[in-house]
Amino acid sequence: HWTAFDVKVALSNTAKILNTAQYDVFTQGAGRVDAYAAVFPSALAYAVDEAVLDSSGQIVENVKGTLTFGTHRLKDGAVSVSKEIVVKDVKGLGGKYHVSVEVTKSFADAVVTVDKPSFTLNGEERLTVTLTAPQNTLAKVGDELLGYIHITPEETEQTETTLAVNPSQLTMEKGQKEQLTVSTITT
Repeated sequence: HWTAFDVKVALSNTAKILNTAQYDVFTQGAGRVDAYAAVFPSALAYAVDEAVLDSSGQIVENVKGTLTFGTHRLKDGAVSVSKEIVVKDVKGLGGKYHVSVEVTKSFADAVVTVDKPSFTLNGEERLTVTLTAPQNTLAKVGDELLGYIHITPEETEQTETTLAVNPSQLTMEKGQKEQLTVSTITT
């Protein structure tokens, strides 16, 4: 049973990232939607954060699809902020996963690290992602670090289908190089 939020996370987690030199994180978001992959993911990753519940000021867990570290004044001192990502096994297949950080826009010596470069998924796995930045008296509004955290299965499943083409229905002319393109998609 999926919630609307699970659908949003699936769309985000399985989107295909476009050319990061041409489109930054704010321009493309998670990337181009891959509807098939979103319907059949093997795992989903949720960012765990905190939020103020209401006017009482009570702090509650806020699970979302995007990991953010907030705004920090590096002029005042060094920063080290950690957040969690929960990876959930959707299909019950488990398996080994690799984790990498792709920084598409950086500044100064700010670094994002993940505590586990790889893990074996068995139900649920928690990853700690840390932003570390030294004090920087030259930091200004607009300095930011953007990028993606890739959680990739070591082994992929392959979906296969049968392809049948009736040669009498092809309308190729002699010397034409191709009329039919077949792509294989692995998830």
